[in-house]
Amino acid sequence: MTRANTKPVAICCRADAEFRRAHVWAIGARRPSILVPRSEWGQLARLQQIVGEFDVLTDEPTNPHLDAYQPIATRALCAADKFPVSQSWPTPVATLLTSGSTGAPKVITKAAAMIVGEGEILRSALPADIASATFVSTAPLEHMFGYTFAFWLPHFTGAQRMDHRVLTPNAVKALGESSSRPLWVITTPVFLRSLTELRLRLRNIAGVLSATSPLSTELARATAACCGVPVTEIYGSTETGAMAIRSRTADESSEPIWQPLPGVSVRSCGGEKAEFLASYLDGPIALSDRIAFAGDGFLIRGRDDDLVKVCGKRHSLTALDQMLGATQGVRDAAYFFPVDDADVERARPSAFVVLEPGASIASVLKNLRGRVDDVFLPRPLFSVAALPRSETGKLQREILRQLYVCCAQHDAAPLAQEASTHV
Repeated sequence: MTRANTKPVAICCRADAEFRRAHVWAIGARRPSILVPRSEWGQLARLQQIVGEFDVLTDEPTNPHLDAYQPIATRALCAADKFPVSQSWPTPVATLLTSGSTGAPKVITKAAAMIVGEGEILRSALPADIASATFVSTAPLEHMFGYTFAFWLPHFTGAQRMDHRVLTPNAVKALGESSSRPLWVITTPVFLRSLTELRLRLRNIAGVLSATSPLSTELARATAACCGVPVTEIYGSTETGAMAIRSRTADESSEPIWQPLPGVSVRSCGGEKAEFLASYLDGPIALSDRIAFAGDGFLIRGRDDDLVKVCGKRHSLTALDQMLGATQGVRDAAYFFPVDDADVERARPSAFVVLEPGASIASVLKNLRGRVDDVFLPRPLFSVAALPRSETGKLQREILRQLYVCCAQHDAAPLAQEASTHV
């Protein structure tokens, strides 16, 4: 008897329909899947050193990044129409990469028990009539959020789904106007900002699910007004999956607390440290975020690894990003410390901004002054055409480091001079 091939497969697909074909085929063949973001296709050799040998399934078999791996075209696969029962799924079902926003991306594996358990709690937390909707996603399927909510959740709820990812706010608007079923939109804050900046008014929207980073009150209000429904935010991570939920409305006056999903818990470990527990996990998982418990829920106070100290004063990088991003004249922003964490005490923060038309570095610094302690005013502040965000809006530290070097080499002198004049 021929032994079944259980070698993992790396799924490198541009089209959602081909991703689904490849992953369903792999599950049926009991072969673990490695979900590779398009930005990482050129890093397959490094990935192979971490996870071992794999075959490559792709809808772009002639892509030069994949040449060395003798890729198998997804169109040649014969995937089953239905999923096999979870007891026969491979172990692990999927391997994903974290965003790399605080360092090198990490490899995280997902077993069948976690996928099924998470699906059950999400189905109980979301409205029962979600099954009559069509899921529309702007998030890539190889990211944990898109994978859970655009790949698995329609399967567990029986809802329909679009076979392709939606890339623009106007495409979502057109789908709402043409669909015979209400839409649930799976999306991110970056996409929602684009939607609200266009001031679109969407129709036929049953719900909006947002994750990857918390919405500001301003963006939450604007999104709820554009979509005509509250925004459902999901708090989670690649390591834990979905953990908590909250609703954002057009008339909210303050940030609402997060409520743990039914059947799971976020438990204090003293101070602002916390851990996540769920029956489908092997044990508690320590959270990287600082948690402030309030009543039966909690608020997120930033990550452990984003707390920086300058001249004896501490601040959260996440909070600094939010303050700079909300400053008049700024379309997008990110702080960056050009030194290793151990040396932050001796460093001054820099930052990047995408300016609104008519704004300047000087005007931004003037508007920021007084909102943040002077030691956290960015020196220098670089103006860039766009920030190198991933498809889910994340910024990798290594890519920001490269951007910093580039800006420092080409623009540091005039920008630093302008910044020092006003800081």
